Amino acid sequence: MNVLRLLVIALLLAAMPQALFAQFAPPALPKMSNLAFGWVSMSGTDPTLDMLSNFAPTMLCVQDAGYRMAGEAAQGTFTFGTLDVDADFQSGIAVVGPGTLRISRYAYDSNTAPILGLGMPGVLAQTDGEAIELSYAQRVGSTSLGISIVPKDDAAIALKQGGMEVLSGTSETQFGARFGFVTPVAHNLRVGGDYSYQTHDTSVLLDPALTGLPVPVTQQGDYITRASTIGVSYTPIPSTLCYAAFHHLTCTGTGLDRVADEFRAGVQHSILKNLGVRVSYLGGGMNYGAMWTTRLGLVQVAYTDGALPNAEDVLGDGRAFFVGVNFAY
Repeated sequence: MNVLRLLVIALLLAAMPQALFAQFAPPALPKMSNLAFGWVSMSGTDPTLDMLSNFAPTMLCVQDAGYRMAGEAAQGTFTFGTLDVDADFQSGIAVVGPGTLRISRYAYDSNTAPILGLGMPGVLAQTDGEAIELSYAQRVGSTSLGISIVPKDDAAIALKQGGMEVLSGTSETQFGARFGFVTPVAHNLRVGGDYSYQTHDTSVLLDPALTGLPVPVTQQGDYITRASTIGVSYTPIPSTLCYAAFHHLTCTGTGLDRVADEFRAGVQHSILKNLGVRVSYLGGGMNYGAMWTTRLGLVQVAYTDGALPNAEDVLGDGRAFFVGVNFAY
């Protein structure tokens, strides 16, 4: 293919109607999947709550309770109209020296269904992804510090029209890390925060049926995602915990300039010694959960009405249901 033909194709692609992909350029599509369902979105935005799968400092609750090892497994589904996204999470934790080490895996996989926010009537989408996280946390004085390295937080997306695949794309991690802290500031009052930084490269293959050009075309992009969270929790009485957090995310790169803010707040209350409930406001949606402690560990269920509000303009109104099991010894 000569240089002149390449130039003509590039000009034609630049002139493609913006409505074809709504506000997103083709290389941004796999990154949008990662933003909605990937590690930054799924690893929690409550920096002061003691959880195995949340920010690295909060997993010190395992060590504080006198355990040497712990694990968690969770399974759930997101529903956006006819689009269903199944997700699963596993983590293992061990006390190592003065701190705690964790390895986590998270994955998601959708059915093939329309995504109205893409602005492409008659086009069906399928997406999936997987992330691996390595974390270490340690207490320095009264402050808990944690760091997470994310060697993998990849995503893939495919678009089909008339039963034929017209676009396929991947988003691959180049670097990902998170730093966080939790510290007491007064009696029964804690503050926490963290900062995440990720870089991704994407590649998409456009079929001639989509572009109208004589040959398939590959487009590439690169993206930087930054996310920061600050939160506070307060225990007015031993059986009740109140918490609030603010989460700010930016993603910039080829054909994408995304900013999302989310405020969340909630109350967790122990109804019985072994039974607790939680109600949270999630930036426009509501989350309801229950936690049951047994001899084998902790069983949790959660339902969210208005899931992933930061992606509502693309995915629409969502629901989510998750079940998780934690154990420690």
